Amino acid sequence: MLPLLLACTSTTPEADPCVVGETPWLELGTGEIAFETLPDEPLKLIHGPQGGYHVILAVEAGHFDQSTWVYGVLEGSVDGQVVAHTEPFVTLRCNANAGAQQGWNLFLILEEGMLPEDVHDQTLDVTAVLTDQAGNTASAEATIDVWDPALE
Repeated sequence: MLPLLLACTSTTPEADPCVVGETPWLELGTGEIAFETLPDEPLKLIHGPQGGYHVILAVEAGHFDQSTWVYGVLEGSVDGQVVAHTEPFVTLRCNANAGAQQGWNLFLILEEGMLPEDVHDQTLDVTAVLTDQAGNTASAEATIDVWDPALE
């Protein structure tokens, strides 16, 4: 006869972050074709084809309704002055390997009248807020350094 072993644990399985939940969460990152954790080195300032300037951000999130787009607000400031603001529609995709919903290739666009010199070699305080169609919302903050290779 084999002995019967019982184990009692007080842990509960973590809720699937790709399913709508009570407490959505959000993290800022970067990436054009996939979410990447923010690097230690500065993010490159992109000179857009229509004359604007932007840095590329991405988000990793959980518990949002991803059946349709999610409304985003991205804002960047230097020393308390807003220098970049964008309100993109974000498509979140479930990444089961990462255990998260992810969206990428989000442009944080410099405000009209801002020049590359205004953010080159500067630290941006970035805030992101996502709100889904059901009104679930979460925010995240990060500090990024910006570098414009054209000014080197």
